[in-house]
Amino acid sequence: MIAQDLRKIEAIDQAYKANRVSLAQAQQDLQSVDDNKGVLEKALAGMKEKEQSWRQVAAANPSPALDQEIRQLQGNIAALEQELGTLVERRNVSAVG
Repeated sequence: MIAQDLRKIEAIDQAYKANRVSLAQAQQDLQSVDDNKGVLEKALAGMKEKEQSWRQVAAANPSPALDQEIRQLQGNIAALEQELGTLVERRNVSAVG
């Protein structure tokens, strides 16, 4: 979804700069990117809550398997944070605003 949104932002920016779409249309087209960003932010928050929950369980009941799951979840969280950061940065520098 993130790669697709990055391509969409680029296409909308190019269309706007070439006067193929109005500012209002470009902003409307970018709304789906903003909506997707919100979905991803909620997913990230859910992942972080899950991590905290798992950490509490692991603290009370140490388990190598659970520790491995936590490390994998942390990797997924880091990857999503990085990708989401790239999307937010690209969206913020969009010519459309």
